[in-house]
Amino acid sequence: MTPLPTFDEIFAVLSAAAVGDAAARVAVPDTPQLDDLATRFAIALNLLLANLQFRAAELEAAHKLAQIELQRLVTERTEQLRQSEEKFAKAFRASPAAISIATLPDGRWIEINEALAKMTGYRTEELIGQTSSELGLVDAVARAKILEAIREHGSVRNVEIQMHTKSKQIVEVLVSVEQIELHGQACVLTIQYDITELKHAEREVRRLNADLEQRQVALEAANKELEAFSYSVAHDLRAPLRRIDGFSQMFLEDYADKVNAEGRQYLDHVRESAHEMARLIDDLLMLSRVTRSELRREGVDLTALARSVLAGLQQNEPERKVELIISDGLIANGDARLLGVVLQNLLGNAWKFTGKCPMARIEVGARQEEVSPPYSASSCGTLGECGPGERSVAGRPSPSHSMSRPNDHSATASPLPNMSNAQAEYCEMRNSCGYGTIGTLGAHAGQ
Repeated sequence: MTPLPTFDEIFAVLSAAAVGDAAARVAVPDTPQLDDLATRFAIALNLLLANLQFRAAELEAAHKLAQIELQRLVTERTEQLRQSEEKFAKAFRASPAAISIATLPDGRWIEINEALAKMTGYRTEELIGQTSSELGLVDAVARAKILEAIREHGSVRNVEIQMHTKSKQIVEVLVSVEQIELHGQACVLTIQYDITELKHAEREVRRLNADLEQRQVALEAANKELEAFSYSVAHDLRAPLRRIDGFSQMFLEDYADKVNAEGRQYLDHVRESAHEMARLIDDLLMLSRVTRSELRREGVDLTALARSVLAGLQQNEPERKVELIISDGLIANGDARLLGVVLQNLLGNAWKFTGKCPMARIEVGARQEEVSPPYSASSCGTLGECGPGERSVAGRPSPSHSMSRPNDHSATASPLPNMSNAQAEYCEMRNSCGYGTIGTLGAHAGQ
């Protein structure tokens, strides 16, 4: 039979538990006397020690699990770090940009890639352990400024410097620098791009722009001289024309009774030719002003423009019977003023060359072609003495018409504006039909 516990036994068990004996317990009888103070204290102590032992076992198990999880995380993180370092190393070596790592504050290289070696003309082993200043690659003043900026701001972005290679060539370089820490050592990661060709291209563009400006100034001066010359020539031509017309008129008035009908008709032809020459001079001067003016590209309603031109022609000759067919929705992209000149020329010539037709037809529309549909103006009717197989380009009579009577064709036949400006291609007139094309206006007019 187990004797009742004593306080000495209880203190002994407490001492054993304090030094780590988790199994220490106070011996208690199977049927304890609960009125005994030492017995009740021993039972409470045993319960407390048992609970502590259980808690210690739980903590130990949790600690082992935590160690396992920590080891897994460390292993996983180590693998990620290894992969990251491997990727960086591959990118470092394969990058077309020149990349290097150098220690601070001296800027001595500890890692470089092949691109930097190629840029400088040195081998890798010749660069490792050296500085750009020692090899004379970078001007000492520029290098000092970059290092000072790194110390103050920790980085440098897109600074242009000149690098002197091993072969003494000068390379234009765009430099970016970032301060990093490598194995506890302050370092700088430098990325350099060779922009030599780009700088040469920029200088060439500036040179070409300057040359273009000079050419523009020279062209403007030439245009002004040409304009002055045109006005001078026009003035010089008008004077003899006025004399021809005036003397012809005086001859008709003073000697009418001495000249037969055929002679008077010849003099009328001379006067009409002088008037036609004067109109041609005016048209040339107008064309000179138009082709030198600034082009303005915009959407142009050719339908409305053609109707306006033909309405003006009808107003001038209301007695004429002409069937007008103008397609709707003819929109072109070009200079409205130049296109107006083109249509005035084409439609004016179509109107004039069908002047002797009892019932003429003038049609404005578009043809479907493989590229863009060119807009066209056509006319049908009697074209004076235009014989089979002959044609008139842009309303200009063919050589066989040069001796025809002036009343047969009243068109001045002035050239259309510069082809690169309005792209007025041609106006063909065969037999009794005339056809004119105003180019592919959507793609060319106003260029």
